[in-house]
Amino acid sequence: MILKEVCAKCSCTKFTSSFYKNIQVLPKLSVRFHSTQRLEEAYKRVKAKCQSKKLPKDVNPCAVFACNELDLKEVNVYGFDYDYTLACYKPSLDYLLYNLGRQTLIEQYKYPKEIANLEYKPGFAVRGLHYDIEKGVLIKLDSFLQIQFGSVYRGLKPLSNEEVLKLYKNRIIPIAYVEGNRDSSDSQSKMVQLADLFLCQKWVLFVM
Repeated sequence: MILKEVCAKCSCTKFTSSFYKNIQVLPKLSVRFHSTQRLEEAYKRVKAKCQSKKLPKDVNPCAVFACNELDLKEVNVYGFDYDYTLACYKPSLDYLLYNLGRQTLIEQYKYPKEIANLEYKPGFAVRGLHYDIEKGVLIKLDSFLQIQFGSVYRGLKPLSNEEVLKLYKNRIIPIAYVEGNRDSSDSQSKMVQLADLFLCQKWVLFVM
């Protein structure tokens, strides 16, 4: 039974000393640190256990197993991904695409011949970035459409965090701005994503 007593000074209720004697002190929690060596040893133990299992004689360990049943007799056409799967491209292809795009701008679209002096900058634009058509900036967004500070460029000039917040008013971009508002007459998005590896060279030329 928990007894209470009244404090003589302020008339507040407080627990008696017998209550505190019954409180058990919890033991300190031990923290386990997993070193690289311990993780490697655990991996080897699990690997050895898996390798000790005997497979049936009719199972090919090098075969490909599907999660769902598939009748290959019903498949008429087999398709394979070509770019960067069957065909592996050299870095020189990036320079070729850039130079051809630059030449097209000069000869077909009558851009100033001075842009022929603009050299390709490999690694500047990578797949997954977004280009804001309205504001003219190259930007990186995460899966929650949140701006990644330090990744916003206007041309080849990086924008500071203050400039980015002044430009967008918020770090999170509305999905309607990125993908377009389907419920509105103005459904066109304000951003274009570099979803193709062959677009990166063109966008390097564009932002320069």
